Amino acid sequence: MPSIEAEKQAARAIARQARQQAFETMAAGAPGLVARHFLDHFRLEQGAVVAAYLPIGTEVSPLPLIERLGLSGVVTALPVIIEPAAPLVFARWRLGDGLKPASHGTQQPLHDKDRVEANILLVPLLAFDGQGRRLGYGGGFYDRTIAGLREAGRPVLAIGLAFSAQEVEELPQDPYDQKLDGVVTELGVRHFDRTGLNI
Repeated sequence: MPSIEAEKQAARAIARQARQQAFETMAAGAPGLVARHFLDHFRLEQGAVVAAYLPIGTEVSPLPLIERLGLSGVVTALPVIIEPAAPLVFARWRLGDGLKPASHGTQQPLHDKDRVEANILLVPLLAFDGQGRRLGYGGGFYDRTIAGLREAGRPVLAIGLAFSAQEVEELPQDPYDQKLDGVVTELGVRHFDRTGLNI
């Protein structure tokens, strides 16, 4: 019987291909639709903090959403990697602000000490299923981060951004994997109850 990690590696290979195909057909329009669905659904007050990510490869781009959130008075931020085994922290960043190279081929805010505490985390992913399970890249950064915030009792939502084609029937899960509270795709917003009920 294959291990959970072997199952995840197999799932990642399939998910990368599915996301590539979705990106090739929907990359131009999906980010704007994702932004619209998010803004229609989540009513954020000025000063709320949304931590996003810079898209890598075929990830759904949150940049149109970041721009619109910033214009509405919401504070936007990007992740900062402190060390490989540590949770992420988030530093204030608006579209147009400077960036500097970071590990894992990413970039982070120039002023990475300007840290904020997020109300919503926008999370990249390879695949998701109907129970809110998320398949990431295997580094564990978001799982550690989300787990730490939840264990501390912080009122934070973990919302995946994805193409609808990235949904699969079921994903393998380790005990440390953190479920999403919702996913926004070009089709709309999905909510998940972390007890396993799709709501």
